[in-house]
Amino acid sequence: EHLPGSPFTSVIAAGEPAVVQLVQPGGSVVKAGAPISPAPVVVVRDAYNNLVPGVQVFASINKAFFCSLCQRTIITDEEGIAEYRNLVVNKADTGYMVSFFALKDNGTPVNSSGFALTVTPDAADRAEIIGPTTTMPGVLSGKFELILTDRYGNPTKATDNMVFTLYSTSPSVSFVPNNQVSINAGQSRSNFRYRDNIAGFQIIRAVLSGIQPATKTL
Repeated sequence: EHLPGSPFTSVIAAGEPAVVQLVQPGGSVVKAGAPISPAPVVVVRDAYNNLVPGVQVFASINKAFFCSLCQRTIITDEEGIAEYRNLVVNKADTGYMVSFFALKDNGTPVNSSGFALTVTPDAADRAEIIGPTTTMPGVLSGKFELILTDRYGNPTKATDNMVFTLYSTSPSVSFVPNNQVSINAGQSRSNFRYRDNIAGFQIIRAVLSGIQPATKTL
């Protein structure tokens, strides 16, 4: 404040954080790899309801993690506001809870309320093969699964029928039922088996244009 008749101006600083208020929750559903939108916004106040600028506010999530390049800590502006424009979760799942906290001078956290978040898979980008790592020569193998995933490894559903072609580095392999595996629209996986009459190391590949190939070493 300015004192009449004095050349000096005094500034009364806000106290330590006492309230962290979530004034704009993020959206409830987001795709893996995409920022939570709208961007969550919190306001920090002291015990006398003054806005608290220049304090760190931390974003937290109850399971999994925000991406490694996410800005999870924001310093409040002159209005005591922290806005999170780059909070990203790569693992598709339900039941996430996102909240925020600041620290009092003694290190005690002051927590905001939270909001629920569901992360859905992104578009199909690659595939993977899971199943046995060994089999006997001349014997029909156990079941292998071909799984369609997004770029973060989340199983995702095909939007159209997708037909993968199977290859092996062994010339004597036969695939069952044949060397093509279909993942139908609305599905995320299919299965196949194989038989090889020759023992030895080999690599199986499932290939479809526009999708990163799946490989399996046996």
